[in-house]
Amino acid sequence: MNEENNQKSESVPGMNGDDKEKKVEQRLGLEEPKVEHRRETDNDLMDLVKVVLGSQKDFIARQAKMERSRNFFGVVKTSVVSLAVISVVLLYSMGFNEVYQMFQQGEPEGEYAAFINIEGPISASAQANGNAIIASLRRAFKDDKAKGIVIRVNSPGGSPVQSDMVYEYIMRKKVDYDRPVIVVAEDIVASGAYYISSAADEIYINKNTLAGSIGVKIEGFGLSKAIQKFGIERRVFANSPAKVRGDMYTNLTADDKDHIQNVIVQTHRNFIAAVEAGRGKRLTGDKKVLFSGDIFMGDQAIAMGLVDGYSDLYSVLDKKYGVEYIRNYTIGGSPLANLMSKLSTSAASGFISGMLSSAFDQPQVMSDMPPLQLVP
Repeated sequence: MNEENNQKSESVPGMNGDDKEKKVEQRLGLEEPKVEHRRETDNDLMDLVKVVLGSQKDFIARQAKMERSRNFFGVVKTSVVSLAVISVVLLYSMGFNEVYQMFQQGEPEGEYAAFINIEGPISASAQANGNAIIASLRRAFKDDKAKGIVIRVNSPGGSPVQSDMVYEYIMRKKVDYDRPVIVVAEDIVASGAYYISSAADEIYINKNTLAGSIGVKIEGFGLSKAIQKFGIERRVFANSPAKVRGDMYTNLTADDKDHIQNVIVQTHRNFIAAVEAGRGKRLTGDKKVLFSGDIFMGDQAIAMGLVDGYSDLYSVLDKKYGVEYIRNYTIGGSPLANLMSKLSTSAASGFISGMLSSAFDQPQVMSDMPPLQLVP
C-alpha cells in the first residue's frame, strides 16, 4: 500500500524530471535561496560603486590640491619677480646708499647731521627737481635731533624756476628753525646748483671743483634753411607772430632776438640778486667777472668769495657739527624721470620738446621758445 502511494506521489501528472529534482531538493533543504543570492550580488555591486566613487573623489581632491599648489607657487613666483623689479628700480633711481638709508631702522648710532643729496641736472622732470628737494629739506629742518643740515651738491645746474624754489625755501627755513646749513660741493656746483648753494651758510669745495657760472642761456636749433633745401613747407597758425617766437623752423627776426634777450637779462638779474642776498659781503671779486657767467675753480673761487674754503663731507661733519653720522632725507624723483634725465642732456631734451610741440594738428597752448637754462 505504501509503495503504491509513493509511486503515485512521484508520478504526479504535469511534472517533468527537473521539477521533480527541484521538489526533492526543497524537501532535503539543498536548494539555494534565490533572494539571498541576489542580495549578495547587490552588495558586491554597491561595494564596487563605492570604490569607484571613492577613487573619483580622491582624484578630484588630488587635482584640487595640485591646482592650489600651482596657484601658490605662481603667486610666489610673481611676488619674487615683482620684488626684484622694484629693487632694481629703487637701486637705479635712488642709489644704493639712499635705499639703505630708506630701509634702515631706528636712530643712527650716535649724534648726526641731516643729509640731502642734489645730483645731476636740475629740472621739473629730473631726480633733482624743486619739489623733491624741498620735501627733503622740510623733513630735515623738522628733525630736532639733527645738529645741522649738510647738502652734498654735484650738479651743473638747470631750471631757474626749480633753483629759485629751493633757494627761497632754504632762506626762509634757516630763519624759522635757526638751523645751520652747509653745502659740500664735489665735481661741479655751477649755475642753478650754485643758485641753490648761495642760500647756505657756508659752501665748501675741492680744489678741482668747478664753481660759479652765474649766467643764463637759452639754446636751441635753427632748421629753417634745412627744410627749405628739402622743399618742406612749415605751416603754423597762431594769434600773432609772437606766439611762435623761437620756433626752430622759422627765421629769427630782430624783434625776436631783442625780446628773448630781455627775458635772459631779467632772469640774470634775479640770479644776481639771489647770490648777493645769500653771500652778502663775502663776495669780493669784480662783479662784472663774478656775474659774467664764467666758471671758476679752487683758489680763484675762494678769493672771489664764491665759496668759503676747501673741505669734504666727512670733514664738515667732524669739524663743523662734531658728529660722525648722517641721516639721509633725500627724496628722489620718479624712476622714469630719473632714467630720462640720465639718458638725455638739456640740449637734446630741448630739441625733442621743440619737435613734439609742433607734431600735432590741434591748437597748442605752449611756447615754441626753448626753456631758460642756468647751466655752464
